[in-house]
Amino acid sequence: MKTRNESPKKRNRREFIAGTAKATAIASGVFSASSRQRVAGANDRISLGVLGPGARGQRVMEHFLTFPEVEVVALCDIYDEHLGQANQKLDGKAQTFTDYRKLLEIRDLDAVLIATPDHWHRAMAIDACNAGKDVYIEKPLTFDIAEGQEIIKATRLNDRVMQVGMQQRSGKHYFEAKQRYFDTGKLGKITIA
Repeated sequence: MKTRNESPKKRNRREFIAGTAKATAIASGVFSASSRQRVAGANDRISLGVLGPGARGQRVMEHFLTFPEVEVVALCDIYDEHLGQANQKLDGKAQTFTDYRKLLEIRDLDAVLIATPDHWHRAMAIDACNAGKDVYIEKPLTFDIAEGQEIIKATRLNDRVMQVGMQQRSGKHYFEAKQRYFDTGKLGKITIA
């Protein structure tokens, strides 16, 4: 995939979400096989909703906003101060909600960033997929494997893109540690982690 500097063409939302990982050094994702092959329509703008624009949500939102084709159009949080701070960064132009399901009803919304407390991840990710939105979600994706399987099912059923933010997951230092300690057997037999 070409980066923004390599190609002057505009990216569609699928290319944007896939490229966000590279641009922000967040490199691990969960994608359905069909969503990779689906051709999206030509979109000039990518409309994004942010669920949980607290400190972390605002930081990731700012990464998304480094792409000129991204427009954050909606914010959702139950804490007014977070809504106000995030919307101030958007010059007060975003719609604000306290119920994420209302945000997901926005017809022209392309994708959502989920940066809420962990116990909301499963429900919000599934509801977003069912509403036809692509999803970028902060880690941890779930509390257990069963919840992850439910999210994967909703992602595939609705032919959505789902990406999980895993900072430094593909960092050079992790690769070097793997080579130095795991591949050589230096740590011995690992039975639990």
